[in-house]
Amino acid sequence: MKKPVLILIPMLAAVLALCAVARAAGEVEAFSVKGSVEFAKKGSSSWMPLAKGVLVPQGHTVRTGADGSVTLRWHDGNAAKLGPSTLFTVDSLSKSGNSETSKLDLAQGSAYVKAKKVAGGQNTFEVKTPTAIAGVRGTEFLSEIGDAGKATFAVTDGQVSVEAQGVTVIIDTNYMISVDPGQPPGEIFSIPDDLKTRLDEDSQEVKQAAAAPAPEKKEEEKKEEKKEEKKEEKKEEKKEEPKAEKPAAETKPEATDAAEAIDTAVEVLTGELIEQDVLNLILDDVVTPVLNCCTQ
Repeated sequence: MKKPVLILIPMLAAVLALCAVARAAGEVEAFSVKGSVEFAKKGSSSWMPLAKGVLVPQGHTVRTGADGSVTLRWHDGNAAKLGPSTLFTVDSLSKSGNSETSKLDLAQGSAYVKAKKVAGGQNTFEVKTPTAIAGVRGTEFLSEIGDAGKATFAVTDGQVSVEAQGVTVIIDTNYMISVDPGQPPGEIFSIPDDLKTRLDEDSQEVKQAAAAPAPEKKEEEKKEEKKEEKKEEKKEEKKEEPKAEKPAAETKPEATDAAEAIDTAVEVLTGELIEQDVLNLILDDVVTPVLNCCTQ
């Protein structure tokens, strides 16, 4: 009964590990918060203050006040800074092998995004606005919604594909584009110097968030880890202890002599060509009882 339990333990550990990865992949963390910042759960109209370290699952919405801003970071190196008066929803976060997908909804305000590059995989990062969708891979860029719903996209590193009204254009580093409601993407133009200064500051903040180490573990978690380490050490010590060898079973001389005598008698009887029925009778009435007696 012990074997099934031993087999289930590593399987359970693997399942818990996968659950932890899935949980991390489906949330973003508030890395830094300034001014008034709130969030609402999916399907709820109740707003709660968003503090540093709070995890925001997919489907939740974040909004900043006129004096507020927040930098969000993903478990895997992505980050985004939301400016003042922003309404932002984490639509979808998923991870499968080396492929990662993040889909975000910017209803108003601004979001400066740093989407990491994935080695050997694909990092799909989309920001949806009321007028266009920006798709990025290993990019830093700004998405901003201005007056009358006009969306602006400015790329500071990498490339961004902007799609609106069935038309897609590619924006390179140091260029930007605007999209009016109900219209395809407009003309591409260089990022002005005054905007570059602002974007440089945003870039520093999101890079800091993306590169920051994970929060230190609580004392309770550290204690649990030490307990597990001690358990593993004890297991290893038990494995290393030499097992006492069991003494070989001694063969009784009486049994050996009886067996040899019986073999000799059978050979003699067989050699003299005794009738088969007589031989069977001897074996049944003599040999078998002797064997049973000797082996008891």
